[in-house]
Amino acid sequence: MDLRLAIKRAALSALALSVLGCWQLSEKAMAAYDSGISTHPSPSAKTITLFETTGFYDDHLKEIGELSPQTVTIMGTRSVRAGHGEGYRRYYYQIATWLGPMWISPGNAEFDQQVPLVTNIDLGNQQPLYEDPGLTKPMGGELAPQIVTTKAKWGNRYLIETKAGDKWISPVYPSLVGVQEVDEEVEITHVTELMRNPISFGTGASITPQTVKVKEVWMDWHRIDSWIGPVWFRLHELQAADRNDDVEIAFTNRYLDATNNSLTHVEAEVQLGPKWHDRKEAAPVGFQVYFYNAQGERLGESIGVVTELADGMERKAVKFTVDGDVRQFAYATVQVGMLFGKIVNDVQPTAEMSIIDDARPELRLGAIHVRRDGAFSVIQGQFQLDRAGAAEVKGQLIFSNNKGVVLGTVPVHIRTDANFAGKDTIHTFESIASANVKEFKSIQLLVDSIDRK
Repeated sequence: MDLRLAIKRAALSALALSVLGCWQLSEKAMAAYDSGISTHPSPSAKTITLFETTGFYDDHLKEIGELSPQTVTIMGTRSVRAGHGEGYRRYYYQIATWLGPMWISPGNAEFDQQVPLVTNIDLGNQQPLYEDPGLTKPMGGELAPQIVTTKAKWGNRYLIETKAGDKWISPVYPSLVGVQEVDEEVEITHVTELMRNPISFGTGASITPQTVKVKEVWMDWHRIDSWIGPVWFRLHELQAADRNDDVEIAFTNRYLDATNNSLTHVEAEVQLGPKWHDRKEAAPVGFQVYFYNAQGERLGESIGVVTELADGMERKAVKFTVDGDVRQFAYATVQVGMLFGKIVNDVQPTAEMSIIDDARPELRLGAIHVRRDGAFSVIQGQFQLDRAGAAEVKGQLIFSNNKGVVLGTVPVHIRTDANFAGKDTIHTFESIASANVKEFKSIQLLVDSIDRK
């Protein structure tokens, strides 16, 4: 049986408990199962634009009437659990109608309005073109797989410029939104699997250690031209790694704490990096994980995790908690504090600490190193802060080339705890840039705040 049909049939027979009693989900109420709006609410959204005729329901989810395509204001949101077992959450939105407040769960609709967006999309397959954002007026033509530049975005729909004028597309798997065309060299340090697409489609081929010319980057992936055509690879096997690729992490599940929405529980698997796969001894390791959004802003940091791997090939399940909502993170790194039972200390005590904001001289940075990982620049360095105890530092690093042209502005976020000794102690820090700042010649530090915690 088709999976989508099976899900719909299961949902049709489900009962969902609400404050108003038991809601029986009708077939029409489930017709919009595929809608992003019906399964992924937007707490900040004020309106919904309906692109097609949409049914509306009373408090018991009995269909009362239909609305023509229009924009409606959201008055409230509620959800119904549907499907067998744990099922899934289906969302309904309260709106005003000529019959009073009613509920909708639209199929072809989007929140708010389109917004300007200039980015690249690598289309993984042919894409139909539409005259309207509702995708109700097909142009009759299709785009072949290629990189297109967008002008605007509305949910998962994008406005692009074509020879026939501005048209709408709704890219589907395996298209890559936000891909960047580059001309960079990357060093591959171990035998690395090659993929047709970062999302799936393995080639069965791999590449040996060498320096390669990268044509595109997306998230933490690189694309090169190879003997089997365009292929993608990661510099590490799993989703996150430390600067030396000693420890790698794959994330299997993330969910908010039931009582504290500022905490995320993470289920993951940890393994040693490829250079340690031949290790036969037990490997005690300790680490933290930092999570970032696409702009390089830190979303959260995990508590310290200590575990032991039986050997260099074991992949072990771990669970940890993160201070912050990291369910939608774009990039993550591993901070190794212990490797094979020994404390890791990357501090360079003799390095010059000369990067200072004259307005806040109590903070000094130095030993800056930049490495590229796909579309991200990973900046590692060290800091001195005169203030002892728990504090939080926020600021920016501005990287410029030899002509004074700014390559990128990078968020700085440093936290110290109650045991921090303050003046004359040196500790490491990390920042992430969504731009390529590797070839910098000068750095300027701007401190926004230093707050005692």
